[in-house]
Amino acid sequence: SFAGQSGSGNGINVANCVGPIFTGCKVSGFGSHGIGAGAGSRQVKFLHGEVSDCGNNGCYCNNGGGGVEEWSIIDTYIHSNNVNDNASASQSSGIFLGNISRANIIGCRFGISSGETQKYGVRVETTCVSPKLEDNHVLGVASGGVGYSVGSSSSYSINANGENNTAESGVTAFGGAPIFTIDGHGNRVFRASSAPASGTWTQGDRAYNTAPSSGGTIGWVCVSSPNTWKAFGSIA
Repeated sequence: SFAGQSGSGNGINVANCVGPIFTGCKVSGFGSHGIGAGAGSRQVKFLHGEVSDCGNNGCYCNNGGGGVEEWSIIDTYIHSNNVNDNASASQSSGIFLGNISRANIIGCRFGISSGETQKYGVRVETTCVSPKLEDNHVLGVASGGVGYSVGSSSSYSINANGENNTAESGVTAFGGAPIFTIDGHGNRVFRASSAPASGTWTQGDRAYNTAPSSGGTIGWVCVSSPNTWKAFGSIA
């Protein structure tokens, strides 16, 4: 267990190493982030832990020096961080994914059911490359917050993928770009209110209509790269 005090920095800072594994760690009460990524930290794993009551983010996976790759945060409970009441998404999340490639956030829980201070369970910036979010659950966020926030609504190039990310009733689960599932042919599949107006797509990528109605269509399929879509599945 790592317990911080007022004015302290990060609970754990990982830099210039490949493959460390932290199992069953409990990190709480630090003035900055519970866990921070330094430059050159690759194939880092945090398993079966808890991060809480830190001033900024629970886990800050971002470093301008680069080389932050393949972090895996698995079966970890992250709650009650952002004690400093930061407004910025980069300082107020359970997990913040910034300048990092191929992060894996799997089987984690975020927030508490009442009085949560984290504005986001997971916040993904446009500098993040191909994160995988899967089997996570958000119990609560601060007022106006979002469970899983991926860039802006057209930040498709982040390529966030995964499935079964859920949130408690009353929590706004998703914001920004969709989180894709990948079918057996490697095509991206997601839900949207219309066919994408931008981005680079592959023939066979599919968007399912979030509000199907009589006389409408089930969704849209990319018929030609980079961005030609056609509606499919007429609804009687």
